[in-house]
Amino acid sequence: MRSQNCCLIGNTSLIIQCIEALISNNFNIICVVSPENVIKQWLSYQNITHFPTLTAATDFLLQNDLDFLFSIVNMDIIPTNLLV
Repeated sequence: MRSQNCCLIGNTSLIIQCIEALISNNFNIICVVSPENVIKQWLSYQNITHFPTLTAATDFLLQNDLDFLFSIVNMDIIPTNLLV
């Protein structure tokens, strides 16, 4: 069975715990969208692609095979073209 590709969007450190849980369950994190510098730093140590905004991530997400889009304590509206 292939790994499920996912992206997480969020604004709090809770997203780190979610990433760790997903990785331990064989999910492939293709990117994370978060404006938080603490999360950005942690992602750089994990070699996970980071985007500060959904606008910055949109083209990347549309060009990659995405199975799940997780929104964790996210206050931004997710564009419909990312949900189909």
